[in-house]
Amino acid sequence: MNVQLSLAQALKEAYAAQARGDYAATAKFALAILKAEPRAHAAHHLMAIVLHHKADVDGAIKALRRASTLAPRNGLYLSNLCEMLRQSGQLDQAVACGRRAALHAPGLVAAHCNLGIALYDQKNYDEAEASQLRAIAVDPNAARALNNLGSIALKREDLALSETFYRRAVAADATYTEGLCNLATVLVDREKPQEALDLLRPREAQCRNNPEWHRAMARAWLALDNLDPAEIGFRTAMVLKPGVAASHLGLAEVLYKKNQSELSLLEAKRAQELDPNSAAALYQVGQCEADLGRIDTARALFDRAIAMEPKGIGALIARGHLAMEMGDTDAANADFAAARLAKPDFVGALLAELKLRKVKPEDPDLAELEQHIAQMGNVLPDKACAMLYALGKCYDDLGRYDAAFAAFAQGAALKRAKVKYSADAYDAAIDQVIATFDRSALDRLRGEALPDQRAIFVIGMPRSGTTMTESILASHPDVVGAGELPFLPRLLPMMATDTSPPVHGLIKGAPAEVARRFVAYLSASAENTATHPHFTDKMPCNFQYAGLIHALLPNARIIHVMRDPVDTCLSNFTRLFDRSQYHSYDLVELGRYYRAYQRVMDHWAQVLPSDAIHHVRYEDLVDDTEGNARKMLAACGLEWTDACLRFQDQKRRVRTASVTQVREAVYTTSVQKWRKYERHLTPLLQTLGPLVQAS
Repeated sequence: MNVQLSLAQALKEAYAAQARGDYAATAKFALAILKAEPRAHAAHHLMAIVLHHKADVDGAIKALRRASTLAPRNGLYLSNLCEMLRQSGQLDQAVACGRRAALHAPGLVAAHCNLGIALYDQKNYDEAEASQLRAIAVDPNAARALNNLGSIALKREDLALSETFYRRAVAADATYTEGLCNLATVLVDREKPQEALDLLRPREAQCRNNPEWHRAMARAWLALDNLDPAEIGFRTAMVLKPGVAASHLGLAEVLYKKNQSELSLLEAKRAQELDPNSAAALYQVGQCEADLGRIDTARALFDRAIAMEPKGIGALIARGHLAMEMGDTDAANADFAAARLAKPDFVGALLAELKLRKVKPEDPDLAELEQHIAQMGNVLPDKACAMLYALGKCYDDLGRYDAAFAAFAQGAALKRAKVKYSADAYDAAIDQVIATFDRSALDRLRGEALPDQRAIFVIGMPRSGTTMTESILASHPDVVGAGELPFLPRLLPMMATDTSPPVHGLIKGAPAEVARRFVAYLSASAENTATHPHFTDKMPCNFQYAGLIHALLPNARIIHVMRDPVDTCLSNFTRLFDRSQYHSYDLVELGRYYRAYQRVMDHWAQVLPSDAIHHVRYEDLVDDTEGNARKMLAACGLEWTDACLRFQDQKRRVRTASVTQVREAVYTTSVQKWRKYERHLTPLLQTLGPLVQAS
C-alpha cells in the first residue's frame, strides 16, 4: 500500500475495492488501516465483509462485534451482525441485535429486512411481517423486503398473496435471482409450472451456476411430469451447492415417479438427515418404504409427519391409502376427511373418498366433483386426468354409461398425451421373445434350474381377476400374498435399459446369467415372504416370462387367469393406473397389447408341457368359486381349507386397482359388462378381431 495515503484515503480505497468485488485488495487496505489504528471501526466492518465472502461466518461475527463495540449506534454494523448471527443459528442474539439496528437506523432498509428475517426464522411471523412492512415504508421498491413478505405469506399458506409479493420483488429488481426463484416456486405450487419455466428460462445464461435457479427449474419440470430434465436440475443443484435438503427431496420425488423406489429412499433419507424437522422428507421416506412393502415402517413415518405437521395433506392421504390397501376403510375415510378439513379445496382427498364407495343420486360429493371439473380449464393434466376418471367411476356407479365413457375417454386422452409408449415396440419385443425362447432355448436354461419351490406366479392381463385369484391363494395358511412384485420385469426388461439388454438378448450369453437374475429375484422376494412356505407374485405382466419361469423354477407354480377379452380391456381403459399400464389409454393400443399377450401365451402353450400352467377362467371362478378354487389349490400342491372362500375378510395389503373390489364377496356384475359400453368400443372390437368371437 502507498504509505503516503492517509487513513481516510486508505479507507476510501478499501471501499472502492469492495465495490468492484476485489476482496483481496479490500482486505489489504483494511488490515493496513487496523495496523495503524486498531480502533478503526469501518475497517473492522470491511474485514467482516471479506470474511463473509470467504464463508467464514464466525470470523465475520467476530469482526462485526468489534466494529459494533467501537460504534454502538451504527445501524449498518448492527444490521449486518444480526444477519451473520442468524446465519450461524444464534437467533435470539440476532433478533436482539436487529432490534438495536432498527432503533438506531430507522431509515435503513437493511436493518428492518434483516430483523424481519431473523424473526421469520423464529417463526414469529407477525413481527417479521411488521419489520418488512417498515422496510417498504422506507423504500416501496425494496426487493428483499417484498420477497420476505412473499415468504411470510407462503408460510401462512396464502399462495395468492405470496405470488403478489414475489412479483413485486422481481418487478422492483429484475436481477434479483432469489425473488425470481421464489416466484417460480410459488407458481409451481399454484399449478402454473409452464409459467414458471417461461419466467426462469430467459435467465439461464446468468444463472447457470446458481443452485436455486436449477432447483426451481427442476420443480417446474417435475410438476409437468417431465422427469429427465427434472432429475438433471436437482442433481445440478446438488453439485453446485451440496448439503441442501430440498435438492435431495426433489430428486427423491423424481426417482419415485420413475419407479426407482430404492434410489428414491436413499435421497429422501439424506433430505431427512439434513433437515430432521421436515415433515415432507418424512412423508417421502414413508412413500418409499410403503412402495417397498415395509408397511409398519411406512405407517410410523406417516404418523410422525402428521404429528409434525397436522395439516400435512400428503402424509394424511398416504396414510389413508395405506389403510385402504389394508382393508381398514374406517381409518382411510378418517384420514381423507381430515385432509379435506385441513384443505377444503384439495381435490385429491375428495377423489380418494369417492373411490371408497359407490355413489348414489344427489350425492353432494359428486356435485362437488362436477363443479371442480366445470372449472378445470387451467388444471394440470395429472389432476384433470384423476378428476375425469373419478367422474367416470361415479357415472358408472349410477348406470350413466354414455356419460361415464365420455369422462373416461377424456381422461385417457390426457394421460396418453403424457406417457411414452409404443405399441410397435412392444409387439416387436413380444415377437423377439417368441422367436428366441423356443424349446431348445428353454432346454438350455433348464440346465441352470433352481430348486426353490416357494413361488406361485399369478399371471394374466391386468384387470383379468388376478387379484381375486391371489386373494384366494393368500387365504391359505401356507401362503403369503406378496402382491405385484416388481423384480422380474426389472431383472428381465422387455426393452434394453442402461444396465441390461432386453430379455431376449440375455439368452445370447451363458444361461447362467439368466439363472443369476432368477437368484436375484428370489433374494429380493424373500424380504417380505420368508414367514410362509409359499408366496404369490401376481405381477400380471409376468406372462411375458412364463417359459423362463418354468425352465428355471420348475418347482414354482404358474396360475394363468383369463377373462373375456373385451371385459378385460374395458376394465383397463376405465382405470387410472399409478406409474404403469401405459398401453391402456388408447383403445387400439389396448387391443394390440391384448393380442400380444394372447400371442405369447399361445407360444408358451406350444413349447411347455401341458401341465406347466394351470389356467383359470375368471367367469368360471365367480360362477363356481369353491370348485375352481379347489382345483387351483390342488395344482399348487396345497391342501384345501375353507378359509380360501373367505378371502374378502383377509387383512392383508392389496395394492392393485382392485383394492376395493377384493374386500367384497364374489359378484358377477362385471361379467359381460362391456355390453353396456359396446357402442363406444368399435376401435377396440376391430383391433381384437376374432378374439371377440372366441370369447
